[in-house]
Amino acid sequence: MESRKSSTLYGKIEQELETKINNKDLKGGDKVPTETELMEQFSVSRMTARKALDMLVNKKLIERFPGRGSFVLSNDKPKTINHKNDKVLTIGAIFPKLAPSFGTEILSSLSNIADEQNVNFLYTETRNNSFEDESRAIQRMRQYADGLIVWPIPGRVIGTEILKLIVDEYPVVLLDRYIQDVNASYIVTNNQEATKKALEHLVQLGHQHICIVPKQNIADTSIQDRVLYAKSFLNSLPKSSTSVLYTHGINYGNVQEIQSEKKSLKEKVVNLLKKNPDITAFFVTEYYPATILYQILTELGYQIPRDFSIVCYDSPTFYNESVVRFTHIQQNEEKIAQDAFEMLNGLIKKRSNSVQKLETASLIIGDTTGKPRNN
Repeated sequence: MESRKSSTLYGKIEQELETKINNKDLKGGDKVPTETELMEQFSVSRMTARKALDMLVNKKLIERFPGRGSFVLSNDKPKTINHKNDKVLTIGAIFPKLAPSFGTEILSSLSNIADEQNVNFLYTETRNNSFEDESRAIQRMRQYADGLIVWPIPGRVIGTEILKLIVDEYPVVLLDRYIQDVNASYIVTNNQEATKKALEHLVQLGHQHICIVPKQNIADTSIQDRVLYAKSFLNSLPKSSTSVLYTHGINYGNVQEIQSEKKSLKEKVVNLLKKNPDITAFFVTEYYPATILYQILTELGYQIPRDFSIVCYDSPTFYNESVVRFTHIQQNEEKIAQDAFEMLNGLIKKRSNSVQKLETASLIIGDTTGKPRNN
């Protein structure tokens, strides 16, 4: 009896949602009410609400993204505008504001490849690192481009507009981030392999207590992967120990923010070294926090690498400048651009389904690593 009643309830919910989809009250890419919302609206159990959504999935009316919600699938092809009325391919790139340490070569390489392939190339930047800005950029760019290469803004979730692209099967390749449990095309550096190279370098030099330095409240998958693997790798070594020193995500173009972060981090470093005097090396997940850490240690009277070694991810390209050249992981920006272009071209021309690729990175030995000091 209960089973029959539940069947009637989830059938009623499924029918009501299907009617809204058919009547275009819920359009392609729109978010469907969550299980919790359906439970409250129809006074049903979670199992009943879930069953109703599962029925819509089976009918290929919606797609579910774990932890993000359910979205209406669209059978309509995305609308494009071709001002020249020709068949020259147009691709778009949407990146966050780029720092010199990583990303500028990707953009430059994409522009060069598009020029060589006689492809129109459009670019815009999500300056405010907000979902609203990203959504506007995607909506605007989608009108003109046959496909997009998107570097998602930092955040704990992927923006709804990107999920709409995936639901609509619009050609899109994500850079530097991926969505777990979602069949989307992406290309990221093999952060596990690269992190291992950096840490093995420190271990081979003789360092045993290595401090990991990530941003607090880590938002993107690439940084998360670096931190998780670093902890796992160091904890697996019999004579190794590790600490964690958190930095804040700040605008490194803002002098006031830099000085405020430097003051805060300096206090943390002093306390960290008092509690852990055997620390001899730092693994920093990004370049600019590494530069601040270097300044702090030298201001405290330490010498790099005599007293402490520092290895980080990324670095600007230097020539004859008199600067500190960090030992760092160098991501292959040119290869990332080439593969992203090929992946997107394949999606646009229906030659391939979604593709996920990990790129190899290199360890560049600089001036900031050496053998550990004798305590």
